[in-house]
Amino acid sequence: QAFMTAYENTAPFFLTFIYAAKLHLCLLLDEFAQAVLAAQRAKEVAVTGTIWPVLVDFWGGLAAAAAWETATEEERHAHAQQLANARESLRELADNCPENFRCAWLLLSAEMKRIASQHDVAGRLYEEAIAYARQTGNLQLEASANELAAKLSLRRGQDAVAAAFMSEACRCYA
Repeated sequence: QAFMTAYENTAPFFLTFIYAAKLHLCLLLDEFAQAVLAAQRAKEVAVTGTIWPVLVDFWGGLAAAAAWETATEEERHAHAQQLANARESLRELADNCPENFRCAWLLLSAEMKRIASQHDVAGRLYEEAIAYARQTGNLQLEASANELAAKLSLRRGQDAVAAAFMSEACRCYA
């Protein structure tokens, strides 16, 4: 906090990294409100021309979708807009460099369908993301996709399916 206060206006690259790391950790630890705030701060200081704004869009979109359940109607509107913007920012990247960005785009697309209660479509998109992450050797996104698919399965009362997805997520995280 002392570093951030001292260098708020003079070290945007390092602040971008700090806020992006905080966003990612909060997302992984299910601290979604804090993740959304970190995403906002990261976007304010993000250094363009680096990978960080792309990662902030991706993780911020996931945070916005994850915060959906407990959000007010006003917050939901902001979260939906953030998720749509993040998905759109990754669309062109996914088209031009699918090996690096298609899986992230698929996950954001799945989350948009999930919050729109289109669970069958969301489930297919999670499975497509899992398969593509596995095909391209992206273990981190394979883990995330399995975890998100498990959470959807739990919401739908499909405990055995959720257990299989969560087992794969744990294997990938490990």
